[in-house]
Amino acid sequence: MEYIFEDFIAGYVQKHFSDTFKVEPQKSDLYLHTNPNTFNLQHDILLTNKKTGSR
Repeated sequence: MEYIFEDFIAGYVQKHFSDTFKVEPQKSDLYLHTNPNTFNLQHDILLTNKKTGSR
């Protein structure tokens, strides 16, 4: 049930905010600390601003 809800929300966000944000569901290539990469973060939905690149 959780997967269905997350998929619905990701689709809604993609449909309504994709002109401003890059929408990436289940993103996991970010780390809390780099050099060395430790504490891998698993985002349900990651929004990246297309103009500024901020997450």
